[in-house]
Amino acid sequence: MMAETPSIEFLCDPSELPHGPIRHALFDHDGTISTLRRGWEESMEQIMIESILGSCADSASPEVVKQVRNEVLLYIDRSTGVQTLTQMQELVKLVRRFGFVEPSQVTDALGYKRRYKQLLMRRVGRRIENLQRGGDPGEYRVRGALKFLQDLHARGVRLYLSSGTDREEVVAEARLLGYADLFDGGIFGASDEVMRESKELLLENLMNDLRINPAELVFFGDGPVEIALCRRFGGLAVGIASEETCGGLNPNKHRRLAAAGAQIIIPDFADGPALLDRLPFAQR
Repeated sequence: MMAETPSIEFLCDPSELPHGPIRHALFDHDGTISTLRRGWEESMEQIMIESILGSCADSASPEVVKQVRNEVLLYIDRSTGVQTLTQMQELVKLVRRFGFVEPSQVTDALGYKRRYKQLLMRRVGRRIENLQRGGDPGEYRVRGALKFLQDLHARGVRLYLSSGTDREEVVAEARLLGYADLFDGGIFGASDEVMRESKELLLENLMNDLRINPAELVFFGDGPVEIALCRRFGGLAVGIASEETCGGLNPNKHRRLAAAGAQIIIPDFADGPALLDRLPFAQR
């Protein structure tokens, strides 16, 4: 293990860290640099449980409800980072498997996605309206994120934003939060027409088409999906175990990030300058 700087936890041997300059930095969005959608897990939990139980919600035994809830929570935990449509495809499977809903009444993945977004946007919409009225964007950014992005951009590190949320929403929210223009590598998100995961497609493009050296790439994310993908492609995986409501480190996120193979874990970017000093980021 490497000696740690306050809030920067190294989970790897120093030999695993890149020695050459890191020129490309990928960022997940929700929970990594943005808290605008905090609480999405609760919205998804509600939609999934209601959809699985259907009209049996009031008559199902507490044991059955607990079983459904436990399975839903387990799936949400391990799928954090994939695009929403993928999660809704899994919901279709869960609805059919539990069998509370008549087969003819089971909605398709796009239908469940619409229901989920309607519920989520009741919460998120108020925050967006606050920003549109001149509210403080810093209220909805992970601590230190903007300064860290600005510092990387100033060094000439190429920045990419990749999310499981629909692309047009990611772009709009990044603009509201004041950092869209920093992502000179592009902003990527999900699409109902493209079934492949946006993060996987981006990594494939960087590695196969642009021939980027994996040693020059780092991925920052709060979900196990992007951490595992980054490790698979040979980049440096930094987990963001952010507690989105009150700040600090979220132990559940820490657990799943470590299990997914994160080589470094931080709660936020408050110690961003120290992280810049510890890793060989490129400089102009």
